Parts: sequence; C-alpha cells; structure tokens
Amino acid sequence: MIMDEFKAEHRQCDSLYAEAERAVVGGDIERAEKLFGQFVEETVSHMEHEELRVFSRLEAEEQAGLDPIRFEHMQIRALLEKMQQLLAVGDFSTFLGWGESFMILMQQHNMKEEQLLYPLCDRLMAEDAEQDGIEIEGCCLRP
Repeated sequence: MIMDEFKAEHRQCDSLYAEAERAVVGGDIERAEKLFGQFVEETVSHMEHEELRVFSRLEAEEQAGLDPIRFEHMQIRALLEKMQQLLAVGDFSTFLGWGESFMILMQQHNMKEEQLLYPLCDRLMAEDAEQDGIEIEGCCLRP
C-alpha cells in the first residue's frame, strides 16, 4: 500500500538526515556533504513520487486539502537548497540551526501525510481495485 511504502521512505530520509547532522557535529564535513546530498536527493525524489502518485490520485477525486501540503513541499525544497548552501560555505552553526526548524517542519508534514493523505489514497485505490476487479499487490495495482 502507498502508506507503507511512503512511511518507509520518510524513515529512510530521517535516518539520512540524522547521519548527516552527526557528521557535521563530529567535524567530518566530507561525509556530511555526501550524506546531506543523498538526503536531499532522496527527499526530493520522495516528494516527486507523492506528487505524481498520491496528489494526482486525490485530485482525480477532487479531494480537498492538498494546497497546504503542496506549499510545504515548496518550503522544504527551499530549505534544503538554503541548507546545502550553508554546508557548502562552511557555516555549520547556521546549518544546524536551520536543521532544527527543518526537522520540526518535516515531522509535522510527515504526520499530516501519514495520518490523512496516505490512508485516504489507499482507501480510494482499494475501492478502485474492487470496482475494476484488480488485485492490489504492495503499492501497485496489478491486473
């Protein structure tokens, strides 16, 4: 189901960020840059998957409530860009400060998705599958 797949991606991204932050605090800047770059790549990819699979599915049903989530995606992308710049110029203290705000935003954002959007999308997919005689396997619809 969508919820299981995307929740796992949230945890993976959280883990990457925590590793990058530990590397900054520990002074291993090369490792921090590598991990943070990987974190940014995976986070952006995750948001793009959500926008394609979840948002498009909910929009097809004219479900309300996506505007705040879309806005948060824009905020997250902007924060990630700013944090990459801070890391690149060696402003580690400011990077860590922005990281605190970033993590609060991400935790609230992920909670909204996991408690509201993903279950709704899974329910709609299950209803579609039932109507169309399609078996749901993992997160994918299979004829």
